[in-house]
Amino acid sequence: MLSFCFTGFGHGMLTTSPDLTPTNVFVSPDTFDITCIIDWQHAIITPLLLAAGHPKMFENPDVEPPETLEAPKPPEGYDTLDIETKSQVDELLRRRYLYYLYRVFNGARNKGHLSAFYDPVLQPRQHLVDYAGRQWTGNIITLRGALMRMCGYWPLLSTKEECPISFTDAELKKHSEDEPMWFDLTALVNYWRDELGGLSEEGWIRSEMFDHAMKKNKELKEKFINDADPDEVENVVKGWPFQDKEEFF
Repeated sequence: MLSFCFTGFGHGMLTTSPDLTPTNVFVSPDTFDITCIIDWQHAIITPLLLAAGHPKMFENPDVEPPETLEAPKPPEGYDTLDIETKSQVDELLRRRYLYYLYRVFNGARNKGHLSAFYDPVLQPRQHLVDYAGRQWTGNIITLRGALMRMCGYWPLLSTKEECPISFTDAELKKHSEDEPMWFDLTALVNYWRDELGGLSEEGWIRSEMFDHAMKKNKELKEKFINDADPDEVENVVKGWPFQDKEEFF
């Protein structure tokens, strides 16, 4: 199925690194030019359609992208906020500024990358490749959803071949009923990651947020254990998404 998804696209191939984090990019303090990029061991040659997007350090911190290119601004009443709340607002503004600057300069100076964003099936292609390449244990609802959506987008692809897979009406109906609950749970976990200070899916967090994350994680876990039914406590402990390795093993 993937071979058909990239038939006829005209954006070419490029070398890309999936590990563009601030610690791997060196910038000259005098010229602000990038002088070195390290940790290329995971670099790959990939179609531009798969590489198109914002690096993690420049991702949009909000659910929806801004409707205009106006620079981010502090909220009303910013000067009256307490220290802890102001710190959280400052972090959100920092991430919004990074997203804003990348969006503006990338659009102006990287036309090839910008053109890939206009592909009507960009995200479905990326999701399918991402989910197909993961190791799955248990539920594969996101992979199944990516396959179903690509079947729906098939007429938009540059191929005359028929879609090689199909789903019954019963399968589509059941998935449409199950997927919203899965998305809600994923959104909740992502919200908790933000509450912990920007925890990544792999468990990485900035060093200055480590103590906060440990404290917040303990509070969240204790709350869920206290609120759970007695016969569900063991499941909460074993299934806690931010499990400490020492606790787990």
